[in-house]
Amino acid sequence: MRAIVLVCLAVVLFAAYAEARPSEESRQKLRESGAKMVKALREAMMKVYEKARDRVVAYFAKDDLGEKITDVVVIFLNRITARLEKYTDQ
Repeated sequence: MRAIVLVCLAVVLFAAYAEARPSEESRQKLRESGAKMVKALREAMMKVYEKARDRVVAYFAKDDLGEKITDVVVIFLNRITARLEKYTDQ
């Protein structure tokens, strides 16, 4: 009796697995939609970066301190990059 129940359960589980397994076509569509999403996110981030950069340049141009502040920001970025690399190496 238990063997019949186990065989029936195995057949039902195999049928459910076979139906639930995605086809190659749906996998390809999933890959394509993922690539589109990554491309859209990358473009959106580039637009945000460009807008932020333009605003920062305009802000620095108002005070006529653009080159001096840029040098200071580069120094700080180098320092924080070194610190982050030190923490990620641990």
